[in-house]
Amino acid sequence: MIAVDANVIIPIFCASARTATAQAVQERDPEWVVPSLWEYEFHNAMAKAIRAGLISLDAALAAARHAAEALRPNTIEPPFFLVPPLCAKHGITAYDAAYIALAQHRGCILVTEDAELQRKFPGLAIAMETFLAQGSAPSSVRETPAVAVYGRQRRGKATGK
Repeated sequence: MIAVDANVIIPIFCASARTATAQAVQERDPEWVVPSLWEYEFHNAMAKAIRAGLISLDAALAAARHAAEALRPNTIEPPFFLVPPLCAKHGITAYDAAYIALAQHRGCILVTEDAELQRKFPGLAIAMETFLAQGSAPSSVRETPAVAVYGRQRRGKATGK
C-alpha cells in the first residue's frame, strides 16, 4: 500500500508526459490510499487544462468520473488532529499535510512529485522514479549493505574461510 498525491493520480487518468511513469507506479503497487481532497485537486487540474484548451469539458468529465470510480473506495481521511501540527512544524499547506498525515497514519510512503514534500519528509515522501528504482517493495524489510557485509564476514570467520 502507498499513499499517492494528486500529481501522481492525474497522469493515470489524463494522458501526459508522466503517464507511463505513473502507470509503472500503479503496476508496482496497485493498492493506493488517498485523502478526499484528491478530487478537488483533480478537478482544479482539469479546469486549468480546459481553460488552456488542452482537454475538452467532456473529456475532463469522463476522466473525473473514471478516477472517482477507481479511487473513492480507497479514499481515507487522516485523523484531523494530525494535520495542523504538520502545517505548523513544517510550514506546509493543509492540503499537503493531509497527504503526509495519511501516509504516516497508514504506515506507508507517499509517492509525490512535490519536491518540497520530498525535501521536508525524506524517506516518507518520494518521487515516482525513486519508488520505481527501489529494489523491493517499500514495506519489505531488507538487510542494509553494511549488515550484509557484516553477515558475510561473520559467516566467513565461522567457517574458517
